[in-house]
Amino acid sequence: MRINHRRQKMYKIIDGKLVSQSVKDSVKAEVEVLKEKGVEISMNDVHILERIQTASDNSMTHIAKTLMITQGTLTTNVSKLIKKGYVEKRKDENDKRISRLYLCEKAFPVLKEHEAFHETMINRAIKDLGLEENEVLIQSLENILTYFQEEYATK
Repeated sequence: MRINHRRQKMYKIIDGKLVSQSVKDSVKAEVEVLKEKGVEISMNDVHILERIQTASDNSMTHIAKTLMITQGTLTTNVSKLIKKGYVEKRKDENDKRISRLYLCEKAFPVLKEHEAFHETMINRAIKDLGLEENEVLIQSLENILTYFQEEYATK
């Protein structure tokens, strides 16, 4: 089966260094920006906070599964976040075997900075695209996201 030139370029972008290098560069840049803003936690911790905020289920089991990490790893990270005042852990009222995670007030400014960084990055990336190009890009990225969610993660 012959793959057309355009599709070969897409494979190179998605599977090649462009995506992985872009992710590495954006994480590095965000770490620097957040440090300048006084954020004292790692990007992994920021992503845990983000997942707690957006998850449909705030149980430790669900959060670990959606982050694709073990419950042990999440427990270690959450313990540090609790000590630093970003997260609170409570037993479920109906089932004491379940631990639920809640954000503390200290977490919200960090998440606001995180969101602002991503918004700026995305706006710069798409500023020169026309409406049609934006729609095609969005659909392509949604297809990639759907693939990963269906194959490797749960919401």
